[in-house]
Amino acid sequence: MKSKLNWLELLLLAAPFVALAIYWNDLPARVPIHWDLRGQIDGWSAKTPGMLIIPLTALGLTVLLHILPWFDPRLRRTSGEEGLMPAVLPIVRIATLGLLDIIFFVQIATSLSRSIPAARIMVSSVLIFSVVLGNYLGNVRPNYFVGIRTPWTLENPETWRATHRLGGRL
Repeated sequence: MKSKLNWLELLLLAAPFVALAIYWNDLPARVPIHWDLRGQIDGWSAKTPGMLIIPLTALGLTVLLHILPWFDPRLRRTSGEEGLMPAVLPIVRIATLGLLDIIFFVQIATSLSRSIPAARIMVSSVLIFSVVLGNYLGNVRPNYFVGIRTPWTLENPETWRATHRLGGRL
């Protein structure tokens, strides 16, 4: 299972770069980078920074989510104490990459003058992302980087668990 998740993560990470390599010459000099709540474009950028910001952000977040456990003393414990955390972190990475990829492909399709329901796609994607994170939030163990980190939740594992179960449902 872990091998399949690694391949999915690599695929989601590479997909925007492959799309850019294929469509780069077809993209206009000015591309959309922001939409309002009605799905109307209200932000534009030059092609190079506008089209690279999401793939590079995805790459940076993936690297960050891979190395954060090394810096968090609560996540560096010996094997057996981590609970479901090793299973949750890849899902968080994949969900994040999936959301960023969908936003990127809406951006590239809009840039190429394709008629798509951008607002509906993006809102649906954010809602699905929230459901996925909420579903796994209860399985995140106390740490300093991911979750609802208050002094009370960090001090008491039972408070952490109860807070994250409620937070995940909400």
